[in-house]
Amino acid sequence: MDQRTPPRMNVPLSRQVYAKESRVPPDLAASVGVALLLSLLVRVHVLIPFRVIAGLAIGLVIPGYLLVCWIFPKRESLKGWERAGVVLVSNIAIIIMMGLLMALFKIPLVTITVANTLTVLIVVLAAIVFWTRQNDPTIEPAWDFSWVRSKRVRAAVLLMVALSGFVWYVVGTNLNKQYTAFSLTNTHDQLSGYPYLLQPKQLDPMRLNIFNPSQATQSYVVIERTAGRIILRQPVTVAPKHHWFQIIDLPTVGVGPLVHLHFILTTGKGETIRQLWITYHVAP
Repeated sequence: MDQRTPPRMNVPLSRQVYAKESRVPPDLAASVGVALLLSLLVRVHVLIPFRVIAGLAIGLVIPGYLLVCWIFPKRESLKGWERAGVVLVSNIAIIIMMGLLMALFKIPLVTITVANTLTVLIVVLAAIVFWTRQNDPTIEPAWDFSWVRSKRVRAAVLLMVALSGFVWYVVGTNLNKQYTAFSLTNTHDQLSGYPYLLQPKQLDPMRLNIFNPSQATQSYVVIERTAGRIILRQPVTVAPKHHWFQIIDLPTVGVGPLVHLHFILTTGKGETIRQLWITYHVAP
């Protein structure tokens, strides 16, 4: 034997595989990274195309992929297209179950809470899959992700990001030019529960919002009414690119047990621009 060649160590195969897989697998790292990125982007109003892409990845793939990797960890358990179908169905089921549980525990179904819940779920599933792979050195990632290094794949991803950004810019710009925003929220910027349950003489402050997207000052008329009478008719002037809001209380006296409240936004000439409805119960 050549003296310059170091002797080959007799290391068991299982230990060799375990050492090879001791690093964080790229699929788990990417899953957790996308979840954390989405949780960050929903808090800022920048990089909207990236937020859309991250949201689609989580809404269609990542939680289901991690769940399937946990239940069917070995490649031979499910073939390529079979695994893809199970991942998609599992992901839809996870989103539905998560929504039902959030409603059951009265967690507001708003963007931030949904993103936070999905992030926690993805981190927990990724940790379980990582632990499972570390304790069974024969398990390999269900898919080979070497294709990510392909120049064509990278070009396709860049093209998708560019197209998403272009569509967001064009659509967003046109919508901002043509449409006046008109919304009703509570003082915490969210609506929870339908219909609302109010006690007589209870004050429930709500916030009526108008945004003027045009380059000129606009004059509006806000009308608040029930089926039987007009509660409020108020002229409003909003500066260009500015918001207007007013805190109002939902009426609970003399309106009946079930109230359908109607808000109408019109021009100064009486042309309807937007309409809002809210339904709530007044306890007997």
